[in-house]
Order: sequence, then structure tokens, then C-alpha cells
Amino acid sequence: MKPKVAVFDFTCCEGCELQILNCEEELPELLSVLEIVEFREAMTGRASYYDIAFIDGACSRQSEIARLKDIRKRAKMVKASGKRPGECPGQSYGQALRMGLFSVAVSC
Repeated sequence: MKPKVAVFDFTCCEGCELQILNCEEELPELLSVLEIVEFREAMTGRASYYDIAFIDGACSRQSEIARLKDIRKRAKMVKASGKRPGECPGQSYGQALRMGLFSVAVSC
């Protein structure tokens, strides 16, 4: 069974998401090994569960922390990506990692 993957953006330029979509030649091979179940820039559906959730950008508002916690509850693994991965109001990425919001960070 293919892993279910979701891609989310918070406060960011959404460049990382657009770069995924720009990989037109590689997408068929990528989709042969994983199932994208939520990705705002590419589809309208929502999923209740993910094996891997990619988070791009920073949480710039306190209300986004609740959204991030909800994503974390529904995902086996959460990977923060982008230039400033996982920053939340009043917290460093390290603090967010210790809170269990992320599994690992990936910098673009």
C-alpha cells in the first residue's frame, strides 16, 4: 500500500509547493510510490489521515498553532520544510519540535 501524503502551507510564499508541481516529468514516478491525499495547490479534497504531512512556512498567528496540532494528530510523521520551517509565535523550531508538533525539519 502506498503511503498517504499531505502538503500544507502556512505563512510563506508557497514556492516549495509550486516547485513540487513544477516537477511535471517526475510526478508520474512519484505518484507510483505514494498517494497525495491533500494538497491545496493541486486538489480540493481533504483527508482524515496521513502517513506523512509536509508543512511549509511559519505559523505567524496563534490560531495556526491549533491547525498545526490538528494536522499532527492525523499524521504519523510531520516534516517541516522551507526557509523558516516550523516557526510558531513565541517559539523557536526547537521548542515546537520538543512539543511534538514536528517529526523532523527539511530546509529548502
